[in-house]
Amino acid sequence: MNKKIIFALIFGIIGVAATITVVVLWPKNPSTLDREQIAKELLEKVYRANTTGELDSCFTTQFKQQITMDYLLYLLDSLKSHLNFYQNGQIIPITGSGIFNYTVNMQNGNISGQIIITVTKLISGFSINKINFFESYLTTLVIDDIVDEFNTINGNKSLFIARDDDILLDNSVANDLAVASTFKLYVLEALRQKVDADPDINWQTTIPILNKLKSLPSGVMHTWENGTLVTLQTMADYMISISDNTATDHLIHYLNRTYVESFLPTDYALPLLKTAESFKLRWLLDDTELQYYLTLNITQKQVYLDTILYDLDINLIYNKIDLDIWEGIDIRKQIEWYFNSTEIVKIKFSDQCETQNAG
Repeated sequence: MNKKIIFALIFGIIGVAATITVVVLWPKNPSTLDREQIAKELLEKVYRANTTGELDSCFTTQFKQQITMDYLLYLLDSLKSHLNFYQNGQIIPITGSGIFNYTVNMQNGNISGQIIITVTKLISGFSINKINFFESYLTTLVIDDIVDEFNTINGNKSLFIARDDDILLDNSVANDLAVASTFKLYVLEALRQKVDADPDINWQTTIPILNKLKSLPSGVMHTWENGTLVTLQTMADYMISISDNTATDHLIHYLNRTYVESFLPTDYALPLLKTAESFKLRWLLDDTELQYYLTLNITQKQVYLDTILYDLDINLIYNKIDLDIWEGIDIRKQIEWYFNSTEIVKIKFSDQCETQNAG
């Protein structure tokens, strides 16, 4: 087995837009090709930028109020110091509303994330979700050099280094971060263990799509007909491969929220929210009602989610044409999934080790 070092340098959240939902309205019947081309051109401009001025022309005013272009350039330069120069990029539309998943290929690896383009052809949301280094580059790294560089990084950070099934370094000093869809790894782990332990189900077990459990994009299952039977394997594939929110919520419902919560860190602030609940809390409640929810204890929150919030129609969010994603951001950003970054890395790492040892 080839030895390779897996390490994670968490530079911090790149803009609040990386962890909040954005509803973007495009002109009627815009060309999909035009939107993809605009997104691709802006993405290349961002990753090729050498000055703050080049970045400044790519982002909306609201985005720049949340993160300075100096800091964004610093983050991008830090990545490029390891990944080297930009080669090409791919754009995949998530919905028809200007939201795209992207992959940027660099000399020593690739970066995947999400980008949101407004009607004014500027970036209102930008995230870096995954950094993948090619093995040819990883084999040149020296752990002591990684640690030395890590120690020079400011801000909320964590470092986890492993080789095969051996943990070489675990520096979990960071505060919890808003991780957005990365929380779905906990749902996947809960599902994996449920399938392994329960003789009455397997990956081909089917569950129906229910209108009441549909969420908003990302994903496509919210467009599937009520009652459509879907295997657990497909649900899991869609949840991870395209971050399908509706698939995620169906799996949490199927497994039982309490069961999924048993896989979370012991200090996690329960209850674990479904994605639809997160959308509704942020965009269908006014500040007073949201503040009321936040003051409830765990049991009261659970009742609120299962009754009052459950009955709200998530599709009403589409009608909020004047939705300002930055309004009340200080209170609304509390509706998130917060985890220590290295705890999430360990989920994937422990799963890989178990698979290797079983083989």
